[in-house]
Amino acid sequence: MSKKAKKRLIIAIILLVLALLSAWGFTMRTVSYDVKSPKLQSGMRIVFISDLHNCFYGGTDQSGIINEVRKAAPDIVIFGGDVVDAWGGTKRALTLMKALSAEYPCFYSPGNHEEMRKDTEEFYEQVREICPLLMGDFSETVVNGEKVRIYGAEDSVAWGKHKTQLEECFDTLDGSFYNILVAAGADRRLSRRGTQ
Repeated sequence: MSKKAKKRLIIAIILLVLALLSAWGFTMRTVSYDVKSPKLQSGMRIVFISDLHNCFYGGTDQSGIINEVRKAAPDIVIFGGDVVDAWGGTKRALTLMKALSAEYPCFYSPGNHEEMRKDTEEFYEQVREICPLLMGDFSETVVNGEKVRIYGAEDSVAWGKHKTQLEECFDTLDGSFYNILVAAGADRRLSRRGTQ
């Protein structure tokens, strides 16, 4: 085999490996759950989106994920942690959040990747212009006539903030609402306290 043919083969293999890694690492996955509660007589459809890591789905306009959300016909959309990565841009995540907040009530609770960014506060300010940012607090809404409170706590176990924010959420629980807590990585702590 000539040197030129070997070089082309190596380049082709590298490109194939990169294509496979890209397809494997950025695949959108949809999972559905049915949750019953006596506090929700009329029912409610929630789309929960997390771990986007500023990737795009269906083009840089996020049309792939936006179309999937529309198919689900949610009453509300909740963004969980890691919509952006610890490094890189925020444009794709903000594009998705803006597009969906124009159609649905949206709420956002950040994760550990947001906290590792150098521009965390700047990103949070941009998010606050789009939807409520929940960090140790809540936002109230009414869905199909049902009172709902959505709480958020950062996934910041390693940063020493998590317990404080969880305690702040629990301190304001109101049993007359259907309460939702978005706190990735906090399941062991929650099981000790009980949930609403």
